[in-house]
Amino acid sequence: RSDRRSRRARVELPDDLAALLVEKTAAQGLVFAGWDFKVDADGTYWCLECNPMPGYSFYDRVCDGAVSDALIRHLSGGGAYQVTGGSTLAS
Repeated sequence: RSDRRSRRARVELPDDLAALLVEKTAAQGLVFAGWDFKVDADGTYWCLECNPMPGYSFYDRVCDGAVSDALIRHLSGGGAYQVTGGSTLAS
């Protein structure tokens, strides 16, 4: 986050990884969490940590408010939550 020269973009997570993150988040009794990953040259995702109270405003700006929009929909009962692929940020 502190290197303003790095490229940040929204990326699609593999469906199986997105489903696993939802499962592991729920297993911790959470409805929202921030998962930090590094992706190596082979495309392997390496989990660094799970944040139960993530500071996401910086990343939300990169995604034009998509994180806030999804949270508002979920918390206001805007329909069932379904995982068909996840979005995250790469830097």
